[in-house]
Amino acid sequence: MSRELTIRALAIGAALAVLLTVVNTYMGLKTGWVESGTVTASLLGFAICSLAVRMGAAPSNPLELNIIQNVAVAAGAVSTVVGLIGPIPALQMLGRAWSTPALFAWGIALCALGVILAIRLRPRLIEGERPLRFPSGVATAEIIRAVFRSGNDGLRRASALGIGAAVAGLIAWLRDGSLKLIPALVPLRFPIAGVDAGNLAFGIATSPMMIGVGLLVGPATGLGVLLGAVIAWCVIAPYLIEANLVASADYPSLVQWLVWPAVAMMIASSVTNWLMDWRTIVSALRGSRSPAARSTLLGLVAAIAVAVLVASQVIGVRIEAALLGFAILPLLVGVAARAAGETDVAPLGDMGTITQAVLAQPASGDPQSTLAPAGAVTGVGMQTTSLLLAFKTTSILGGNRARVMIAQLVGITIGLFASIPLYQLLDSVYGIGTGEFPSPTALSWRATAEAMAGGGAALPDGAALAAAISAGIGVALTLAGRIESLRRWAPAPAAVGIGFLVPFAYALPIALGGFAAGALARKRPALAETTIMPVASGAIAGEALVALGLAVAAAASAT
Repeated sequence: MSRELTIRALAIGAALAVLLTVVNTYMGLKTGWVESGTVTASLLGFAICSLAVRMGAAPSNPLELNIIQNVAVAAGAVSTVVGLIGPIPALQMLGRAWSTPALFAWGIALCALGVILAIRLRPRLIEGERPLRFPSGVATAEIIRAVFRSGNDGLRRASALGIGAAVAGLIAWLRDGSLKLIPALVPLRFPIAGVDAGNLAFGIATSPMMIGVGLLVGPATGLGVLLGAVIAWCVIAPYLIEANLVASADYPSLVQWLVWPAVAMMIASSVTNWLMDWRTIVSALRGSRSPAARSTLLGLVAAIAVAVLVASQVIGVRIEAALLGFAILPLLVGVAARAAGETDVAPLGDMGTITQAVLAQPASGDPQSTLAPAGAVTGVGMQTTSLLLAFKTTSILGGNRARVMIAQLVGITIGLFASIPLYQLLDSVYGIGTGEFPSPTALSWRATAEAMAGGGAALPDGAALAAAISAGIGVALTLAGRIESLRRWAPAPAAVGIGFLVPFAYALPIALGGFAAGALARKRPALAETTIMPVASGAIAGEALVALGLAVAAAASAT
């Protein structure tokens, strides 16, 4: 019998779990994106196991590597599950700070609910008569098999990741460390509509992480981000300054206006996609009546009851909003999970937006009572789909589901104890919602909550018209993306919206990374397949780890 749930696997997985937690929390607050980490965890886990074998340890195998990557990936998802990338900083921007015990209680409740829902959905979505494909789960199994089919190829990929991390870490240290030999921003100084570009922090951020993000998302998304940034910061921002529609010519003032058209575009796109995928909703409703789905109903009801108590008694959500939010949560998460199984895309943001709209009246104008339950929908959805993907990978590899569950629970525990203190550390040293950590996802959550609570009164002058126009563009781009002949050229509305929210200096390297990935894929497809993902993951990890070290040093010197 192959070794699977070993002490070695748990130890390596735990180390990589901390790494992915740092990477996703840091990258999410910088750009609004996170990555699953399956490639990073699989390659690094394989490299570490190979080194251990050379030192006399027992040989590894795909099932043991599956345990390693499950521990790490489960931890990496926790920052999104708890809401540290979106709802929590959004509430903080609105003056609603949560205590550390409240964050832990909230995180435990959402993670537990996500695990129970995944167990409940597994018989229907993965083991039923017509199991769903879950493409990312299949891809993870193929990655694990591939590194063992050709050990040298796996080590080459791991080396590329290590080189990317080392180079990125060195650049980040030379930029932000005591030497400061590299500027954080290479400025582009030229007038834009009469406004000095220097006032808008125009330039190129010397950020390996942003290049890595661009490599991961590819040319189409990179172009969308750049397009949004050009429209927002080269066209709209100078006009806002000249027309005195913003308090001052700086990022915080401008983004408070720009967030409205950005969010309108993303919401319009989400609603359009949701309405056009009505068959998925019908399928989810039909599936929820199956005997297999009803078998864990008691546990689900108990988990929801606990979550409602935490939301209302610990967090301070209005009881009627908490009850309604968690009542519709299983349906919305089920829809998102089925969509992930069919298309590899879980519309978690769409479900969060819908929840905010549904709760606008019961919340009675309290942003916390819309944001927290809506964040629960996206967080539980993230946990559920993550575990379902793990089940799919394990079923393909022939692993033991119970052992993978243990690995997931270990990863979730590590993720909780790593992500919450890390978030608080980054906030205390740098500040969340600033140019350093713009947290575009949190800006979107906050704007939606304010709009729902204020009935439009929260919009600054001119933003309502811009939001209406942007919503129309979002619908048009979404429809164009569903037409085969236009799909290649239509930028994703979410990418364009992100370009509105991140500083222009971030958008440019993201686009450059995307273009580089596209060019390499066209000219050297074999090389691109083996290097783009590892180098990108390494660049992101290297900068994030250096930033964490500098933040710890800064916090220690301040005490």
